[in-house]
Amino acid sequence: MLSEKSIVGVIGAGAMGSGIAQVAAAAGHQIFLFDAKEGAAHSAVKKTEASLTKLVEKGKMSADEMAALCKRITVIDSLNGFSSADLVIEAVVEILEVKKEIFSALEKVVSPTCILASNTSSLSVTSVAAACNHPERVIGLHFFNPAPLMPLVEVIPALQTKVGL
Repeated sequence: MLSEKSIVGVIGAGAMGSGIAQVAAAAGHQIFLFDAKEGAAHSAVKKTEASLTKLVEKGKMSADEMAALCKRITVIDSLNGFSSADLVIEAVVEILEVKKEIFSALEKVVSPTCILASNTSSLSVTSVAAACNHPERVIGLHFFNPAPLMPLVEVIPALQTKVGL
């Protein structure tokens, strides 16, 4: 179970990944955001700031709340930056081999208690988990688009999943 001060990693800074990062930061978590495409994570943070600025202008969020939320999102430049994460959520292209490669690499970096999650909507979480030496900590967390506006997350265990949520 995550506490309010958990460290959440997000891989992929596209629409889903940046939205997931925003939602997790709004919940009070420290976020580490990574994207393999150079500059994509920084660009996503700027877009998030622009979107939140509109909320401030409409009076739906205070400037202090916006600043605090943005301060909780840190861009990292490699998977090694996830070493202290409690949860890492992958939100990349829906290609099984890409996801398996990411999960295999992540497992070498994160702690044994870190939960590894995929935002997949069409691939088998069990197949993604099969790439890991410890598939029991792999789950699916399917956020709906756009994540900041859709208060729904589908939790999908793999056949191997044994983590308590």
